[in-house]
Amino acid sequence: MVRDVDILKKLKDCSVDFTVTTSDDKIASVLEPGAAPSSARLRAAQRLAGEGLYVWAFIAPVLPGVSDAPGVLGELISGLRGAGVKEVYLDSLNPYPASVYRLKVAYQTMLPWALKHLEQYLSDPRGYLRTLSEELATLSQEYGYNLRVN
Repeated sequence: MVRDVDILKKLKDCSVDFTVTTSDDKIASVLEPGAAPSSARLRAAQRLAGEGLYVWAFIAPVLPGVSDAPGVLGELISGLRGAGVKEVYLDSLNPYPASVYRLKVAYQTMLPWALKHLEQYLSDPRGYLRTLSEELATLSQEYGYNLRVN
């Protein structure tokens, strides 16, 4: 993204978006092996926003017990605000069978403290999303974003 900043600045109505799952680089490396660390994505967003580009972010998926753990979502949203990100969208976990299997394995082996949260989400997605929406309402007021989970 950053290497093309001069080209992007020449485009009319150009916006740049990126996805981030968590602000914790170690956890991100477990969930997204081979992908750029979250900290690098935030630095890129800051650089692009500093160059006058419209930058928005997608927190996806919001992982139960990981990206929504106490303080974690607020820390990530604060980091996005600090990087100059103008809009933030959130996407809930889409529990299709292959992803659930991979997530359960990752949670069991690398994120065992969060496994009960994943199980709670899988047993009552609507209840989970209702609770998450309440937290997002609070974070929206705190950081000036209109945060909703899809």
